[in-house]
Amino acid sequence: MKVGGPYFSGQKPHVCGCYNPDITVIFDDPKTMKRQLFCINHGYVEEETKIIVAVYPVPKPTDEWREKERNRLRSRG
Repeated sequence: MKVGGPYFSGQKPHVCGCYNPDITVIFDDPKTMKRQLFCINHGYVEEETKIIVAVYPVPKPTDEWREKERNRLRSRG
């Protein structure tokens, strides 16, 4: 398993140690304040959150989208 990232200076890892866009938010549960994420290395993972962003489930991103996002983040320096 290869953990990529960080893709820019100061980027913080998620609970599994991976970085966006290798791990993406799928759903935030306002009742439990838990964030459901999908990681390309670890599958589905969960972390606590203080901010609710994604109340409705979001489909898993494609590999093509992830590659474009990696390139965009790398270009930020």
